[in-house]
Amino acid sequence: MWASLISKAKEGGIDVIETYVFWNLHEPQPGQYDFSGRRDIVAFIKQIQAQGLYACLRIGPYIEAEWTYGGFPFWLHDVPGIVYRSDNEPFKFYMQNFTTKIVNLMKSEGLYASQGGPIILSQIENEYENKEKAFGEKGPPYVRWAAKMAVELDTGVPWIMCKQDDAPDPIVCFLSSLFFFF
Repeated sequence: MWASLISKAKEGGIDVIETYVFWNLHEPQPGQYDFSGRRDIVAFIKQIQAQGLYACLRIGPYIEAEWTYGGFPFWLHDVPGIVYRSDNEPFKFYMQNFTTKIVNLMKSEGLYASQGGPIILSQIENEYENKEKAFGEKGPPYVRWAAKMAVELDTGVPWIMCKQDDAPDPIVCFLSSLFFFF
């Protein structure tokens, strides 16, 4: 179905297809990854490339798509001392592991534009600014950490934060428009 939908998007004038990376689908158990069938994000990105379009890879970790648990894997709930989307070591540990896994997967397939692939942007964090104050002093350091962690993954393409007006340089604040979901 992907090829047909991507073709229709292209016919409609779309140049870039955004896609979330659903953490709960790809890491259903800690350290156990699933990229099979409809979870095959590499095949999806390659379909985009085959049709001459670009991709924006929205790694998250949180997704704002009325998706169960915001896309977080349920097993995170059982991690002792975890506080999601905060300057919290357990959360940052698992988030960084997942983000690194996805970036390395894309790099290994040569899918970043810096490698000749279709991915021209990657996103870290999603619509956090409107919730940041709830985390008090743990919010701003988390945003800075997420930005630094992402940039250090060295994708060769810009990183964005959706709806984060104070996104740390060189992260770009971004408003989203079109989504394809796995």
